[in-house]
Amino acid sequence: MNYYDKYLKYKEKYINLTKLYKDIQSSNSNIFLQLRGGQNKYKVNDVVEIIGHDGYAQITEVLRDGLSYNLKEINPPKTIIRDIAEQQIKDFKIENPANKVIKGPKNTNIQQTNYPDLNLTDWNFITVCGDFKRVSTEFTIYEHKFNNDKSKPNLVVMSGFSENSVRESGYVILDKLPVLSKKYRAVYIINLSPFKAAQNNACDVRDIYTLSEDEKKEFLAKSAVDKKQFLQANEERIKAICREKSKTDPEHRAKKNANEIQMYKDASATINELISKLTLENVHLLGECAGGGLAIYTVNKDPRYTALFLAVPSSPLNICDIPDAVLQRVKFRFHWNINDEVQYDWHKEEMENKNSFDEKNVYDNTMKHKIKSGLEIDYVSFMFSQDPKTTIHNNRSPAHEIHRKFIDFIVNE
Repeated sequence: MNYYDKYLKYKEKYINLTKLYKDIQSSNSNIFLQLRGGQNKYKVNDVVEIIGHDGYAQITEVLRDGLSYNLKEINPPKTIIRDIAEQQIKDFKIENPANKVIKGPKNTNIQQTNYPDLNLTDWNFITVCGDFKRVSTEFTIYEHKFNNDKSKPNLVVMSGFSENSVRESGYVILDKLPVLSKKYRAVYIINLSPFKAAQNNACDVRDIYTLSEDEKKEFLAKSAVDKKQFLQANEERIKAICREKSKTDPEHRAKKNANEIQMYKDASATINELISKLTLENVHLLGECAGGGLAIYTVNKDPRYTALFLAVPSSPLNICDIPDAVLQRVKFRFHWNINDEVQYDWHKEEMENKNSFDEKNVYDNTMKHKIKSGLEIDYVSFMFSQDPKTTIHNNRSPAHEIHRKFIDFIVNE
């Protein structure tokens, strides 16, 4: 069994033991533990001292008020203490998942991930917890180290908020690893799928902002499929309402998109925490679609971020929220694809500029305005044609993806 397999087993046991410990603490019972192969019984408060006695899964009995319970008979275990595998885990150089980075080994079997069609041999699998809206949330980060040269930057890749997006952007990154190795110390791909529910909720609020209260209640009770069908059937009506409201209320667009923007701000604080736990410096952020929107709000968080690369970014306020000081400190390289017809819903007020590729003019004009105001900004943007290697066989929206030529440019400039 390799280290990563042992980690997965440890993780399951840790969850179970944590539940038991909380239950025991709240029960005020006189509870003892007996370790497998051991003659002594320990009070629950002594558990911390005897964790890691000689391997994991050692606890076989819980004695509560004189009654003996075999943990194997508790299915699923309703109560637990802490992972008794701690000492063995330390031997693997794997730490407590509650607040530390946990690394899997290189040469991990890809079947242990959600992406069996990506070849991540020789990558590290990193599990790290971050605070998202005051809830500890677990993220998976894939790490590929080229060298230990600390003078070189680290590339952190963030795609859309779904596992499909991670896989689809992953094809591009894996294909360009030989090129990336020329410039970077390491590449990190962050799986942002834990943010998906928050994104869906924020988009629901945005999409139904113009509806009546009764329609909003009816909409929120629908399934995801029914919600999509409702929005498609009522698209023109919602657009017309948005256009009318924007004429009488200058704050209409900001109000409509407020939840989505706040979602990005909350998520960016979490991402900054994760990158801090990885102890990375000189970080280049590469964001695609919603990952691009997230990267826009992350680059503000710390001077460690020295470059912002965006591919078909999704952000209601584009780069308007980036402070002037950051605009003058960070290098900006953005790209779009000419045949990308993914539509963004924050343009409902307008008759045009509704497709992803129309966003290039929006970002360019924002940057031009900032430069004319006297700011010195290192900014270049691109419009590419279809990437021939990104097709319907490896991507749901082939034109809405990181372009391989973009990778070539940011490495070779």
